[in-house]
Amino acid sequence: MDTSINLNTTVRVQLTEAGERVLLEYYDTLVEKHQEYQVPTSFEYSIARLLSYSLDNETLNTRKFQLWDLLQIFGPHTGYNQEQMFEGNVIFVFIPPTESPD
Repeated sequence: MDTSINLNTTVRVQLTEAGERVLLEYYDTLVEKHQEYQVPTSFEYSIARLLSYSLDNETLNTRKFQLWDLLQIFGPHTGYNQEQMFEGNVIFVFIPPTESPD
């Protein structure tokens, strides 16, 4: 059975240490770009978005992302023979149950 998912869908991942490191490096890159190019509007938006990756459960280190953001941040670091970014290589997606017709 095929299914589809919108890139704006919120997903959850449990980051590994490598994943946390990549997220912090991404944050540092945003800070460097801001200082180099002086683009406060996009920088403020990017930082606000980054800070919105809230911890769902601090003991599990589970974070929420929009799917497109997750791909942008972790995509270059994901692939064959690379460190795992997510525990078990799992991305959690909440799919609401469909309503059955009466």
